[in-house]
Amino acid sequence: MQVIKKKDLIYKLLLNNPRFRDNDQALISHIWSLEIPNLQNVDGAYVLTLLANNQLSNPVSIWRTRQKVQQEIPALRGALYNKRHAAAEIVKKEIVNQQIDLINAIYRANKEA
Repeated sequence: MQVIKKKDLIYKLLLNNPRFRDNDQALISHIWSLEIPNLQNVDGAYVLTLLANNQLSNPVSIWRTRQKVQQEIPALRGALYNKRHAAAEIVKKEIVNQQIDLINAIYRANKEA
């Protein structure tokens, strides 16, 4: 699958199915199901052979393309995005406070010495 076509496909999938916005495994498996003819009649060994022979889209490529689409179109970001970024702000504040506490402890230790 060409990169441009893959990007268009991923855009449409993210637009029409919010579940794919937060679940790379679901997105990858859906894309692979489109790439494997007669999927109902295929066993796991055949799928692994297709994957090993580069006949299925690279999962990392799908993942990166999903990230790029979501970066370009924030409305297609999943619900977990906001949760992660809210948590990131809390972690940043904790790190700053820990550094301040460390600096204060060093200052007090040097002052007492």
